[in-house]
Amino acid sequence: MTTRAPIRIIGAGLAGLTLGRRLKQLNIPAVLYEKTPPPSSSFSRHNYAMTLQYSTWHDILLDLLGTNGPTLEKRLCVDYENLNKIVDGTGRKIDIANDDSSIPDELKKDIRIVRSKLEEWLRDGLDIRHETEMSDPTLITSEQSSSSSSGHTDNGSSDMKNPILTICADGVHSKLRQKLSPSTELEILPYVAYYGRRTISLEDYSTSFHDKLLGGKTFTLYKPPSSGQNSSNVRLQVHTNVFKDDGNKVEIAYTYSRPARVSNIDETKDNDDGVKLEQRQETQGEQEEQDPLYTPTRSPSAAKKVPDALFTELESFATSILSSTDQFTNTTTTKNLINSLLLSPSTNNTTSEQQQQQSLLQKDKILSWLMRSHILPFNERLRISKQYNITFIGDAAMSSPIVGGNGANVAIFVADMLGKWIAENRGNEMEMEMEEWEKLINGIYENEKAEGVEGLERVHRHVM
Repeated sequence: MTTRAPIRIIGAGLAGLTLGRRLKQLNIPAVLYEKTPPPSSSFSRHNYAMTLQYSTWHDILLDLLGTNGPTLEKRLCVDYENLNKIVDGTGRKIDIANDDSSIPDELKKDIRIVRSKLEEWLRDGLDIRHETEMSDPTLITSEQSSSSSSGHTDNGSSDMKNPILTICADGVHSKLRQKLSPSTELEILPYVAYYGRRTISLEDYSTSFHDKLLGGKTFTLYKPPSSGQNSSNVRLQVHTNVFKDDGNKVEIAYTYSRPARVSNIDETKDNDDGVKLEQRQETQGEQEEQDPLYTPTRSPSAAKKVPDALFTELESFATSILSSTDQFTNTTTTKNLINSLLLSPSTNNTTSEQQQQQSLLQKDKILSWLMRSHILPFNERLRISKQYNITFIGDAAMSSPIVGGNGANVAIFVADMLGKWIAENRGNEMEMEMEEWEKLINGIYENEKAEGVEGLERVHRHVM
């Protein structure tokens, strides 16, 4: 009988946890390595809302977590107590999350869940080594060689046919990918996107936001088009993130996005370590002069740097919505939301006149989001797989824009698919040959990358 070393998974995000959970369910040993500390009861870096497609939560997670729709809904959904129901043509109410396969296709809905709660559930029972970074391919390779030669069959001979398989799921800035495939860079798409968060009292939430965000819904507004135009490409989406302090406080979040207002945009690559920044400084300066909100070559540490121009734009956006005569936007609930989110003054008592004049908006936790897109090419994945017995999943393999993309659902789908594939092929005398897997997944990655870019464009082509 062959003794196999555990499969190594680098990264304990959605992709890594999903894969680890599926392998555990299939009795295949695996160890996850995560560079960040373990989440605490008071802090989780992924404590925000996200959308799960019906095919993700119903077809994958119910089985993976060993649960049913109502239980999953109660444990994960953003606003379970007010979760919206679907009403069919007869007025009959149907839960959007249950495992009844007889639900008509048109009633199969996505749900809004808190990502940290899903990750907590997926983590349960997994072997995760936190604060352990594995980004040196030479060490990984030498360790695999050592582990392979130390494995033994039942007759005492060395088991050289089963080296450790390493699955890299360490995100869009994967250091292992950068070292093994330095030519694969992240493309920054020409869009502006800023993501803000604000914690408010339950009373304020009920007064200004509850009606539009009930049950975890998102609410999207578009700036009315200029004269002579029939569509808008300036977008504001608002949603509930999480309920805090036993429901006494609520964190709301919003994303403001639009195409960059620059001419002659050259292809721009993300350079996390500042590489090539000096070469592109002149181009960036020209672009920022045209559009101060578009900073494609900023460093990750500069994500929290918010230009004053953003607040000017948001105030202009609010004014245009409040003066609109469109029947969708010209409602009391919409105007209450816009006034509270974008125009409310700060109530913080301070002696500084400048601080007294600050709006709540300027006190929000705001991040600049870069609309990234990339794919690790098939020939590169194949080369790395053969040379190092390493394969990539999740954002480490393919990323799509946060706005309009579908990265989280794709990560869960592919990770689950890989876990099942490993179980089906691990017993073959193929030395865990990954070429077939890379061929199998290549079309999915290419399609999802293209759909992510198209999705970003599509959500900004709103016809008024």
